[in-house]
Amino acid sequence: MDLYKDFNYVYDSLYKLKTFSEEGINKIYLDIKNLMFETKRAPPNQILTIISTAMPFNIKYIKPYKEIFKMIYTEYHPIFTRGEIQSIPYILWADLQDENGVLLSTRYSSGIEANKTKDYSLNFIEDNTIYRAIMYDDKFSFIIFTETDSFDKNQMLQSDLYPSSPNSLLELCCYHGAVNCFKLLISKFNSIITPKCLFYSFLGGNPDIINNCLKNA
Repeated sequence: MDLYKDFNYVYDSLYKLKTFSEEGINKIYLDIKNLMFETKRAPPNQILTIISTAMPFNIKYIKPYKEIFKMIYTEYHPIFTRGEIQSIPYILWADLQDENGVLLSTRYSSGIEANKTKDYSLNFIEDNTIYRAIMYDDKFSFIIFTETDSFDKNQMLQSDLYPSSPNSLLELCCYHGAVNCFKLLISKFNSIITPKCLFYSFLGGNPDIINNCLKNA
């Protein structure tokens, strides 16, 4: 029972990650180390793969995911299979070094080549964009973007960081639980609720958005 309890705890801590703090990130790492690695219940490769699988469903916390990934890799230096390195987004590992100081982007260059068709740019998160306003449900900034001449209510974000791409503004609101931006798009721009909105609304977890999507999808 302890095996399943501990694995579920680690699994939940990664899929439901909600912290940017150094203390919170360190706690998750130490829990993984003590419950999984020190007990031989799961190898580092398995946990690193789980991190890469969880991240698309929780993009807001991509930097904490990267930090935990780095901490695990730096201590254990697991050897990736070709399949693993091609399935894990290279933004998680390309700038890390192996036990001999060789960049993983060099060691696993074929993995990067296989991923070059993917768009893993973080510019839409780090820059002052309408997408960042949605991510943090910043209604004030969002309104400013919608009032510019260049605003297009039908614009789409192409990013392979998300579970599916491209995504409309309303779909992104559902994904991030950005209820204020969601309501503005519905009331002012008559944005259409799609089946993807319903799927994303459960990831975002905002009850108002979920109810609206259930009624209209």
